[in-house]
Amino acid sequence: IAAATSATREAENGGDFLAAVRERTGIDVRVISGAEEARLIHLAAAYAVDVGGRRAVVIDIGGGSVEITLGTAADIQLARSFKVGVIRLTERFVRTDPLSERDERRMTKHIIDEVDRHCEQITAVGFDRVIGTSGTILSIGALAATAARGTPPSDLRNMRVSAKQIRRIRKEVVAVDIERRLALPGMDPRRADLAVAGSVLIDTILRRLGAEELTLCDLALREGLVL
Repeated sequence: IAAATSATREAENGGDFLAAVRERTGIDVRVISGAEEARLIHLAAAYAVDVGGRRAVVIDIGGGSVEITLGTAADIQLARSFKVGVIRLTERFVRTDPLSERDERRMTKHIIDEVDRHCEQITAVGFDRVIGTSGTILSIGALAATAARGTPPSDLRNMRVSAKQIRRIRKEVVAVDIERRLALPGMDPRRADLAVAGSVLIDTILRRLGAEELTLCDLALREGLVL
């Protein structure tokens, strides 16, 4: 089972790419919409964290897009995909290292402009918890957990980190250059270049939702496809 998301959805030669994959591997890749991507991610996160009948917000940060959903394990009430992924934000706003205050403000405003109405709808309905999935959120969560505990966590699944801890990590990550970011306890070296946009993004969304806590989840789109 294979699915293609944001990059292939938008690429002018996305069809050529899928044809090449089919020709070389025999795998027939299905391009899924942002809404379907959001639905599948919510399905996996609700399963992993055992949401049951409680309402959960699920946030998934990818390179090209961000999915934000609201629902129980059985019923998704709101699901949207936004073009504010970490690679997209990094390419557009991260012009200096460390990031300038002006560009940080511009990035934050852009994120809020994109997600504000959707977040307003979510807060109007209400939720019991916020779940974060995929590499960027897990890496920011690992930094926050390491800072709070003093040692890197052995397992991130279902770990809870406070929104205040995420906020502190944002300030720390944004203030330093790549060399010092790589030295931060718990930093995944593969994520160090995207950690600036990633920390600004997740912190901004949590603040807009008024969330006090984030539950980390290592299941996402792939597991949603299996389910």
